Amino acid sequence: MSEYKATYNLAKMKIWFNKNERGLFSLYVLMIIYLLYNTGIVSDDFSFINDKYKFSTFFDSIKNGNQYLGRPVFKYFFSMFYYFIDINQFFLIDILKTIQIIIIFYMITRFFSIYINASSAMMVAFLFIFFPTHDSTTYWYLEVSLSLGIGLYLYAYYLVSNNRFIFAGISSFLASFVSYGSPPIAFTLFILCLLKKSYKQGLILFLPNVVYAGYFIFVTKFLNQDVQRIPNEINIFPLLKQYILQVGTFIDATIGPSFFLKLYYSILENDLVSIILAVIFIVGYVLISRAKEEKEKTLIDKNLLIVLTILILTSCGIFAITGGYPQLAFNLGNRTTIYGSLLFSYLLVTLPIPENARKVILFLILVSMMGISTHWKNLNQHQQRIIENIRMNPDLASYQGIDPIYVTGNQYSKMGPFSNIEFLSENWVVESILKLSVHEKMRAKTLNKRLIWENGILIDKKYKNLRYPIEDYINVYDSENNKLMKISAQNINSYIRSMPHNKRHWIQMIDNEQINALLLKLMPRLKYAF
Repeated sequence: MSEYKATYNLAKMKIWFNKNERGLFSLYVLMIIYLLYNTGIVSDDFSFINDKYKFSTFFDSIKNGNQYLGRPVFKYFFSMFYYFIDINQFFLIDILKTIQIIIIFYMITRFFSIYINASSAMMVAFLFIFFPTHDSTTYWYLEVSLSLGIGLYLYAYYLVSNNRFIFAGISSFLASFVSYGSPPIAFTLFILCLLKKSYKQGLILFLPNVVYAGYFIFVTKFLNQDVQRIPNEINIFPLLKQYILQVGTFIDATIGPSFFLKLYYSILENDLVSIILAVIFIVGYVLISRAKEEKEKTLIDKNLLIVLTILILTSCGIFAITGGYPQLAFNLGNRTTIYGSLLFSYLLVTLPIPENARKVILFLILVSMMGISTHWKNLNQHQQRIIENIRMNPDLASYQGIDPIYVTGNQYSKMGPFSNIEFLSENWVVESILKLSVHEKMRAKTLNKRLIWENGILIDKKYKNLRYPIEDYINVYDSENNKLMKISAQNINSYIRSMPHNKRHWIQMIDNEQINALLLKLMPRLKYAF
């Protein structure tokens, strides 16, 4: 009797799939494994690897990780694993990324299965996770935490809809404390519960995030730990300017020029292998789908449509308050567009448009996804070549000076004409790579067009507080030519001017004074980029 009851509960909650749905789920899992395989590490990952050497044991690193105090679940789901990897042995990161993305895929599928059938829900979940505008939240291990927070919250809603209140509360708690990007999705799902008059369910979802908000404010403002995301003062007029910037850049990144440029250039990143696998995936999907007898249910749920729109508006508000991240389609900052892709993924599957048009759109997005994966794989291989050059360079190995080495070249990956994913563009990444590749006493900084030499001081125009006194010369490592050299102080500016421009947005290619002036009025800190 107990066995029958357990089986009944599983069937009632639809935790798993029927035979055809299992085949489709397996097909998606195989595609996820391919897309994430050998995509490696980027940016802050190198700093996290380097940080482990501050501690003598793994348990010391766990006890002393106060920099993640505002995100305690993040610490145990993500940062702790860097202790077990090295700069040239990070296969564990690919495994962890893959496992977590598969889990996220399942959780989001379960949420959308409330509104559409399982196969359509899988498609929405897959589109959302690999949507071309926010690849950083999928391929950059640290930012998978943002995807995980959203996935956990959507799954919590699925659980609470099935009266699994305890598990829903646990899932909401984990979702809240894994990322400081959790408030928009928590608020949105609370509104969805209110629209359905499910007040108890709404509180189960929302209260953990209220607790987290209070906790985060206490940790960051009173204990001065973790990343400061909330300004000391919030003024209406600057906040309104930031909100306008967020909405404008969101439109550009998701349905505007940046989106179509990202789609176009990511498609061109494909190689023969990725094209063949895309075709195999499509054939497999068609064969499995034809075996299904279930009639596709694609009606749009109005309440869901409303709250996914609210999610976009709320997320713009959160980023307007922090004031640091416009919505972009390229580079690692594109994680901000993740909230809007939920709505677009849902509409791509459910919008009443001609089926042939839908198939063409979905095909183009799939090929774009494959191209983005190829781009990350190529970047990973390129990074390893550059790191090997650094490790084997005899001049770097014998360098005993106390002055930092300034590193040029390989600032970003290239996607068409765009400088895309950050590599040697930030000081903490450059220094971590040289410490890990050469020796731990190495000091290094990046040298690029945002720096200028004035009156004996090298000034970073992006980070105004970074000013480096220079006397006679600087030591420069040219990563493009694997060469260490000296540049006299008087020649620093001319050397910087000889560097190529990094175009990170199509506005930089137009170079229109009126557009530039408007953008700088909304976000003055971007002046260094023009």
